[in-house]
Amino acid sequence: MYNDFLSDNFCKGLEHGSYYCHPSDPTSYIQCIWDDVKIAQCTSPLVWNQKSKACDWEANVKDSYCNPSAGENNSS
Repeated sequence: MYNDFLSDNFCKGLEHGSYYCHPSDPTSYIQCIWDDVKIAQCTSPLVWNQKSKACDWEANVKDSYCNPSAGENNSS
């Protein structure tokens, strides 16, 4: 489930309770619980919308899904 971008240290130093898109699965998202990584799944057929920080219909997400290499995987 983890890859080079997402490791056990992903949440280290990040705000407790913050949400982030999963870098390789649009149907999943990451919640930081203190320094721990919690990966959750959107209910099918929804995908994660990083802009609204919620699971949403894919048609509403458009370019709101994350692109870690572009620095868009943030909580703001």
